[in-house]
Amino acid sequence: MNNNFKKNQLRITALWAFSEAFLGGILHAFKMPFSGLVLAAFAVICICALTLPTYEKGTILKATILVIIVKAILSPYTPLAAYFAVFLQGTFAEIIFAIGITYRISAFVLSIFALMQSAIQKVIILTILFGVDFWKAIDEFLNSITKEMGFSTESYSLYIVITYLAIYLLMGIITGIYANRLPKIIASGQIDFNSNNSKISSVAINNTSKHKKKSSLLFWILAIVVIIILVQSYMENGLFSLIDSKALKLIIRALILTLFWYFIITPILRKVFNRWLENNKNKFSREINQLLQLMPEMKAIVLLSWRSTANHTFFKRINKSIGLLFFQLQTNTDEN
Repeated sequence: MNNNFKKNQLRITALWAFSEAFLGGILHAFKMPFSGLVLAAFAVICICALTLPTYEKGTILKATILVIIVKAILSPYTPLAAYFAVFLQGTFAEIIFAIGITYRISAFVLSIFALMQSAIQKVIILTILFGVDFWKAIDEFLNSITKEMGFSTESYSLYIVITYLAIYLLMGIITGIYANRLPKIIASGQIDFNSNNSKISSVAINNTSKHKKKSSLLFWILAIVVIIILVQSYMENGLFSLIDSKALKLIIRALILTLFWYFIITPILRKVFNRWLENNKNKFSREINQLLQLMPEMKAIVLLSWRSTANHTFFKRINKSIGLLFFQLQTNTDEN
C-alpha cells in the first residue's frame, strides 16, 4: 500500500470523507430515499479523481480506510451497512484499476458496480428484515386491488424490485459517462475559477465519544430469548402458528429481527469494528489529523464552487461546480 499520500490525493480523500460524514449523515438521519444513489455516485467521482492523472497502486485502498475512519469519528451513529458499502466500493475500485485496463473502462465498470451494489444491498437488507413474506404480502395486497378492476394476478413485488434496480443501473451508466468526462470537466474548471477564493483558516475539531457499559449477563439472556423467538417465527408448528393474520406475523417477525440486529448483532459488529478502527487510527494518525483539519476548508470550497455557478441551470450548475471544485483542490495544493 502506498504510504506517501500526495497533497492532491489527501485533499480529494478529505472531500470524499466530507461527503460521507456530513452529507451521508444528513441523508441517513432523515431517511431520504435514494440516499445510497447520491453517495455512491459522488464516491465514484472522488475515487476516479484519485487516479488522475495516473493510478498509483494502493492509493484507493488507503483512501477508503481513511474515509471510513473519518466517517466513524465525525458521524459515529451511521449504520454499519454504510461503512460496508464504502469499503466494498473502495476495494472493488482498487482491484479494477490495478488490473491495468484503461481509465475509461475502469471508471465505467466501477460506476455500474458501486450503484448496483448500493441498490442490491438495500433489497437484501429489506428481505432479511421482513422476510420473503414481505414481498408476498405486497403481491397479495396489490392483487386484491387489481382483481376488482379485472386484471390478472401478477408478481408486483418483482416489478417493484426490477424498477428500483433499473433506476440505480441507469444512474450507474450516467455516472460512468460522467466519470469518463471527468478529466475534461476538471480542466474546464480552470475557466470558471473564481480568483476571489480566500484562504480559509483551519479549525480544530474536537471529537468526543460516549461508551455505554452493558451487563454481559443481561445481554446474553436477551440474546438467547430473541434467538429462540426468532427461530420459532420460522417454524411451521412454532408459536407463530397460533397467529392467523399473515400481516401480524410479518410485523412481529420484523420487530424481532430489528431487536436482534440492533441489540445483539450490531453491538458485536460495532466492537469488532471499533477494535479495527483503533488499530488503523494509530497506523494512519498523521493522515487522519490532516483530514480532520481539512474538513472546514472542504465545506468552504464546496459552498464557494456552488455559489460561483449560480447563473447556470441546475444540471449545468452541477457539472460546472464539480469541475470548479476539483480544480480548486488542485490549485490550492499547488499554492501550498
